[in-house]
Amino acid sequence: MDNEQQKQIGWKNAEEKVYFKAQWGLALKLITAFTTVLLFALPSVLLFTAPRDFIPWIFLMPLTVVAVSSLFMIRGYVLTPDILYVRRLLWKTKVPLAGLYSAVVDTDAVKKSIRTCGNGGMFSFTGWFWNKQLGAFRAFATNSKDVVVMRFGGGKVVVVTPERPGEFVDFLKTTNEHE
Repeated sequence: MDNEQQKQIGWKNAEEKVYFKAQWGLALKLITAFTTVLLFALPSVLLFTAPRDFIPWIFLMPLTVVAVSSLFMIRGYVLTPDILYVRRLLWKTKVPLAGLYSAVVDTDAVKKSIRTCGNGGMFSFTGWFWNKQLGAFRAFATNSKDVVVMRFGGGKVVVVTPERPGEFVDFLKTTNEHE
């Protein structure tokens, strides 16, 4: 990859790391917007029916749910030769790349998935899921069109949704060639 291509994908140093944005898909935008509106509309209804001493909690609860959920949003992905960092609002989740043997773009991979534990659309699709195609997998996703399926030894499967998924896979393949 030449220097111009490295600049286009945001590399600071081709040997160290590369950043990929996490674009929100339509489903994530709609679920987040609908849930947020619903959470803030609920206090308006309960304001007239709840006991007076419960009123502060009526307003605090939706604010807390939205604030805590927003902390887990996926902002992007930082790839290094050894670790994938999933950028959250205030921290990064580490996904070690040791044992990675396959990375492919597959837009159908997350269809008909069942969430077994995690967040199903409030600022992200994160947690543990299952479907017939992948079996059990962990997802750090924001849309269903930029899907990259990473397979590791021991049956571990991780799904991410970086902008420019083809380049993401290419970078993963070049880092694996050096091992």
